[in-house]
Amino acid sequence: MVGVDQVYSAIPVRNRKQPRTAKNAIAVALAYIELNEIEGEHSPSHKRTLAVERLSEAIHKYYRSDEGMSQFARYPARWLEQQAWQEDWSTWDKNNGEGGRM
Repeated sequence: MVGVDQVYSAIPVRNRKQPRTAKNAIAVALAYIELNEIEGEHSPSHKRTLAVERLSEAIHKYYRSDEGMSQFARYPARWLEQQAWQEDWSTWDKNNGEGGRM
């Protein structure tokens, strides 16, 4: 599916657990974002591009945050199922909140 492999590649190799489950969760998350979070009139391919960028950025931030780098980091599929990209990104860093959205 378009964009799934691109998003999957945003997950650090050390965190690539359960690839089939993770890729299925990515496909569901992308569809959710396209339907519920992308506002305005966009072509389907542009919506997919925006969703891929949004999800890839959130995954990148999470797995480079204190929580994402800890032994308690959520598996990618669980993180996606919990719609964690919608969380306040600053909560992933325990000290200074540098992982937050800009």
